[in-house]
Amino acid sequence: MSEGELAAWLHVGSAGLIGTIGLFVAIYRSYSNEKQFEEEMEQLREDLAREQEERRKRLEQQNKEFQERRKQFENKLYGRK
Repeated sequence: MSEGELAAWLHVGSAGLIGTIGLFVAIYRSYSNEKQFEEEMEQLREDLAREQEERRKRLEQQNKEFQERRKQFENKLYGRK
């Protein structure tokens, strides 16, 4: 094998190694970004569930207050105590 062929093989081998390292770095970053995305989505789901629960409680309280005012109004209207 001549010196030129050896240099060519070393060049190809180095390029292959660099390409492989780059591929693994890209795979790791992709996995890391996907994991971060899933964590953020889980946090958003928890926040949404908490907001829905708070909204449900507020609506129940508002409905309870409305029913009480309605009852008082009907009692006043019909002269009941």
